[in-house]
Amino acid sequence: MSGNSETNGPSPMLAELVAGAEGLGLHGNPGRAAIWGTLTAILEQVPLAHRRELVTHFPDDVFALFEPRPVVAEADIHVETEIELEADAALRGGISLEEAVELVPEVIRVLRRFIPDEDGTVRAELPPRLRTLWSAL
Repeated sequence: MSGNSETNGPSPMLAELVAGAEGLGLHGNPGRAAIWGTLTAILEQVPLAHRRELVTHFPDDVFALFEPRPVVAEADIHVETEIELEADAALRGGISLEEAVELVPEVIRVLRRFIPDEDGTVRAELPPRLRTLWSAL
């Protein structure tokens, strides 16, 4: 994980994630919970070993969203379709399905932007329908 000092404000990655949530009216703790739920739903679509590798690229303040929750679930919880992914993000993040439909693509865009070295690996590991979603963003 890369360093981040609270006195310098949020990392660029966290700032973009928060902006995406706030754009949906999700501010403060509800916004952070929505981001956590969405990140978790997305991360669980790749094999466990690679999930652990992905989170090492997160700045400290993004990684902190997972505390005290586990960063990487040990179980594989795979979904096949975009709507299943959105529903999973909604349930985990405590948001409506409509909000998840908007937030999932925003979070994927941020992940692709801030961890480009992992982009091809993640895309290759996703089920076909989710691979299409990932690639389109």
